[in-house]
Amino acid sequence: MKRQLLAVSCVLAMAAAPMAAMACGPEKAAAHMGRITAIDGKARTFTIQDAESGKAITFKASEEIMAHIQGKDKMVMVKYEEMGDGLSAVGVTF
Repeated sequence: MKRQLLAVSCVLAMAAAPMAAMACGPEKAAAHMGRITAIDGKARTFTIQDAESGKAITFKASEEIMAHIQGKDKMVMVKYEEMGDGLSAVGVTF
């Protein structure tokens, strides 16, 4: 009986884990989607207006990524990593 209870508890815990991860919300997401509103080639940054929140979000980017950022008003999905001093774009999809 105790083994069955333990087995059921383990199965329920494993089933609940993905639900807990989804409850983190958009602030824990590794991607933002929005429209490019500003580009600063010297600083290697670009800013989008987030489609969900409407807030401006600025990303630092490598030269390779900046070479593909061709103009304002384009819709993009930005995959990013949180850095100590802001957000760093690791991939951009147009």
